[in-house]
Amino acid sequence: MRCYWDSEDMTKTEITPDRWYHTGDIGVMHENGTVSIVGRKKDLIVRGGENIYPTEVEQYLFRHPKIEDVQVYLFTYIFAVYFLICCPSDSFIFFICSTTRHYLASISIRYMRLRHK
Repeated sequence: MRCYWDSEDMTKTEITPDRWYHTGDIGVMHENGTVSIVGRKKDLIVRGGENIYPTEVEQYLFRHPKIEDVQVYLFTYIFAVYFLICCPSDSFIFFICSTTRHYLASISIRYMRLRHK
């Protein structure tokens, strides 16, 4: 990649002089030589002075047997972390409000706990 269209600052930040593009992807190389993308550096959330990687919180939530899929987002204008949890039935909405809060409250890692302003 040569450059960003009409953005010299982005070009200097994201592309090396020898034209390597810094994607921000975080990967793990397996023993068999394959690579798995496990997150994005640019998705880092800084909250209360702590670095939170959404994929780390998602991986913890995936351990719960009733959670089928999850995405962690930061809405900076609200300054809170929200969880969008997809599930097989609408009755699961109640589960999000009650069980997920208790499940996350049991986490020893403080920044993964749900908090409200």
